[in-house]
Amino acid sequence: IFAMAERVLKSFPDVSLFEGETALGSGVLYLTNQKVKWIAGDVTKLYGWVEILMHAVATDESVHSQPCIYCHLSESTDSLVELRFVPADGAYVEEMFEFFNQGAALNPDPSVPGQETEGDWIFNADEVNSGSLGSNVALTNDTQMADANEDE
Repeated sequence: IFAMAERVLKSFPDVSLFEGETALGSGVLYLTNQKVKWIAGDVTKLYGWVEILMHAVATDESVHSQPCIYCHLSESTDSLVELRFVPADGAYVEEMFEFFNQGAALNPDPSVPGQETEGDWIFNADEVNSGSLGSNVALTNDTQMADANEDE
């Protein structure tokens, strides 16, 4: 089920998948260096990292009743599909997000010139709290914007 050069970054059992409003069941989520794979019995869903335009942790019950990884998937130039990967144990959603970040970083969009050299502008809470350079820039810019608003 995996290509020759493909390696599993992390797998998560008992993850429900929703494409749009359609529940596809519960299966095993494999995050590999090449794709996102979800397998439930004889049903396999494959998503290329570049096709996943955005991924985020969703805890808002308007998105789903349980914490999940929420994604926008590009199916064509004018069509987006919402995906939700919902672990049975919501405690795994942050770890899932970290591995989604790793997979996305390994697969930059080839249609965006220089993307691989522009830097990482996605930070988790630990990086912000530890003072990562980029997060300091983001925090500084937020502070400057707040100061600018006070001057008005």
